[in-house]
Amino acid sequence: MSNIKGTIVNVKDFLALDAVNIRITGASESIFTLEEGRSYVIPDFQREIRWTPENLIELMNDIFHQSKFLGNIILTRSESKRYAIIDGQQRTSLLRMLIRYVVANYGDELPEPPALCKIDNEAFTEYEKFQNNNFSLDGLSAEDAHNIQTGDQYRQSDRYRLLWDTINKSGIISDASKARSFITNLYRCQFNIILSEEDSTNYSIEYFLDVNLKGIKLDAEDIFKGYLFHLDPSAEVRQIWVALKRKSQEFNAACNSGSRTKTDCYPLMKMLEHFFYCYLYDTDRHNGIVFGEDFCLKQEVQIDSTTHYIGEHILKAINNNLYIRKMLQTVINFLQIAINVVSSETPSTNFKKLFELSAPKQKMDHDDIANFHSFMKMILLDRKVIVAKAVIIKYAINTLLFTGSRNKDDYKKLYALQMYVTLFSVFENKKGIEPVAKILKSRSWDAEVRSSIKVYCSKTTITERKRGAEFKFSTNPDNEEQRYHSIMLAAVYNYFSFSNGKVGIKKGKTAELHRFLSSPELFSVEHFVANKSGKCLVGYANSDEIYQYEYPSEIKKYSSSIFNYIFIPKSLNGRLENRVLQEKITVISKETIECEYSRMVIEAAGRAFEALPTLSAGNDRENKTLMDKYYSYDFKQQYGRFVSIILNMISDRFCID
Repeated sequence: MSNIKGTIVNVKDFLALDAVNIRITGASESIFTLEEGRSYVIPDFQREIRWTPENLIELMNDIFHQSKFLGNIILTRSESKRYAIIDGQQRTSLLRMLIRYVVANYGDELPEPPALCKIDNEAFTEYEKFQNNNFSLDGLSAEDAHNIQTGDQYRQSDRYRLLWDTINKSGIISDASKARSFITNLYRCQFNIILSEEDSTNYSIEYFLDVNLKGIKLDAEDIFKGYLFHLDPSAEVRQIWVALKRKSQEFNAACNSGSRTKTDCYPLMKMLEHFFYCYLYDTDRHNGIVFGEDFCLKQEVQIDSTTHYIGEHILKAINNNLYIRKMLQTVINFLQIAINVVSSETPSTNFKKLFELSAPKQKMDHDDIANFHSFMKMILLDRKVIVAKAVIIKYAINTLLFTGSRNKDDYKKLYALQMYVTLFSVFENKKGIEPVAKILKSRSWDAEVRSSIKVYCSKTTITERKRGAEFKFSTNPDNEEQRYHSIMLAAVYNYFSFSNGKVGIKKGKTAELHRFLSSPELFSVEHFVANKSGKCLVGYANSDEIYQYEYPSEIKKYSSSIFNYIFIPKSLNGRLENRVLQEKITVISKETIECEYSRMVIEAAGRAFEALPTLSAGNDRENKTLMDKYYSYDFKQQYGRFVSIILNMISDRFCID
């Protein structure tokens, strides 16, 4: 890299609006000058603000006790008075925030602060206005608030607001005396400023990647975006990236609606990884590409007579801007469908339009479309088996987003995918991409799905996998909610057929399947073996009174296991209350249960779980001891037997040999 200059600069000089002549200590001649009225630019290829409250509090504590050396700030100057921050934008933003906080709260009690230079955030065009209003929309005009929100391309304002509130809540700068001490130390903190005079934006991106790949660790998204903008510096690709980020955020917000969790249901980079598997191998040019979760090559490959080596980023290997833009736009189109699905209880008009047939006077069956909607929604909302979402991407690319003619059989391939995902969730222990990669990469993907189902259902394979499933579900019941898996398993068990290598719905059962998936009054979900409340009601042997028992903590997790659910009429469900399992079985045995899968689970429980110890009214301490002993020892053994019986019944249902 040519024309690099650098030396140590304190924070006060770095952020001041006035001109600063940068010299090496003891020298009279300037190395370079930071001009008066300058601005620091955060390029749109930079990562969004990622600092956490914990990061900020640690920095504040360090500065409060003494001035610190804060590392390197790397700048490129593309034009007069404008300096792109290649490395250090997060520290620069947070230090400006700290100064802003001190001035806003204690400015009248401090020496007059220097005027500060502007920060121009290309991905947050109204950042300065937001900062000058103390990172809040309160008190702004409707127009200004709207402009801030629309100019915040990557939805960073909430994180900035959180960090601003963290300063106040930390108590580190709680009065004027502390503020004076803090700001004095902050101004004396130092950076090592490294400046390049290069005038090429593309060169700046390349330098950004070089610095970070060889130094400070970026995550996969930062690196992906850097390479994307480096290889395609057009305004169009930047607009596509912003749209992609927003659609991803919208999708994950829709998945989290009404939930306490804030983690992404389908992280953007995991989705992009899956898209590459589904999209990349449709052309012979890319057949030899093998890449990892970091989007870097895992083995050497030759493309168009050029050799690409292990560790090279996949975007550099593909090196086709039009192809990448088209793929990213396809991701956006898929996300629009996904948002529609997870946001609606029943198929919307737009969803139904996806299943319009090319041939005139032909229509998809209403019940099929409703079933497709239900299955897609369950898979998209599944947090347990993320990789299963990739097969929905494959289906969407090749069917829903396919621009050629389609027929009913094309759409009904979703049933085969549903059966595959269900068997995968029960019998597969691997969570990575490997088990489904062959399907995703194949141009005859539906044949691969059917072939995989056949392997799952072969006598030899299902026997081997059943042993692993028994261990997984009986000794390590997962804390994550597996209700969706149970619904899918019940649907497949009740209504699916697999004959002559073809997956379908049993004759005349399509409407019944729709009814099962959409009628909570008839098929309400009951936490059967272990109650969701973590408690159970047990009858005494010598009294009509009820003893309320709370499970040991290690038993509570069984409430989320895939085999803990049955599907029964809501009226019956209400009568079960929080009864203990053995008493539920007695009540249910007097009723007619429509769901065949549920009848099977109830039968398995009746065979596996033995009678409870006898409890006596008025002796709760002894009763608790007896119940603790049962759940700590007998229950766990009986649960393992219960799982084994269920898996045997499932194996008998699907086994084709």
